[in-house]
Amino acid sequence: MSQGMISGGQSEYRGRVDGQLNIRGELVELGEVREALHTHESVLDAHVMPHKTGSGRILLVAHVVLDEEHDLADPAHALREYLVPQLTSASIPSKIVLLDSMPLSDEGKVDVGQLKYSGRVRPNLEVDFQEAAGQIEEVIAGIWETVLDLDEVGVHDNFYDLGGDSLTSLEISVALMERLGLKYDDPVVRQILMSGKTVARSAEMVEEAGVRLS
Repeated sequence: MSQGMISGGQSEYRGRVDGQLNIRGELVELGEVREALHTHESVLDAHVMPHKTGSGRILLVAHVVLDEEHDLADPAHALREYLVPQLTSASIPSKIVLLDSMPLSDEGKVDVGQLKYSGRVRPNLEVDFQEAAGQIEEVIAGIWETVLDLDEVGVHDNFYDLGGDSLTSLEISVALMERLGLKYDDPVVRQILMSGKTVARSAEMVEEAGVRLS
């Protein structure tokens, strides 16, 4: 699958159209995801590619160049939310990596070799990997993956077995507060900080507290 350039500096698919993946039983067109990203007013360029995780799952990773004057407080979250009404759930990128510019080869094509997702592979744990189910688990798992720099997190993975510590625990709490619109002294934040050793348990506490995604 080769690429060229079109007006505005956007990369363009050319040649054989083989950018199709089967993710969770759904056929995903990489070009369709890329074009959907390009319809956002703050996106200057985007490239979408698959990433195979340590457990063998295939994730979509979108590398995106934004307009310098964009006003997105949380670009990755905003772009994923923007794609929800346009694409199936399997076509929403699991990871969005922000770039200052799209790397190009000497021929002016996207240098895919420089776009490999750099997240660490999930460690080999005793507990089997189980994917997040439902919005709350997906949000919490995504925050863990970002803070812990992992390509994936199972809902029953122990926080400390994944390399977490007191500092990353605070980072996760702050990110979760912002995502759920909570204050630091909210009881559920303290509960998660003290007892949220897995994504599943943290999600249970959020749901038991009646907190809804904003």
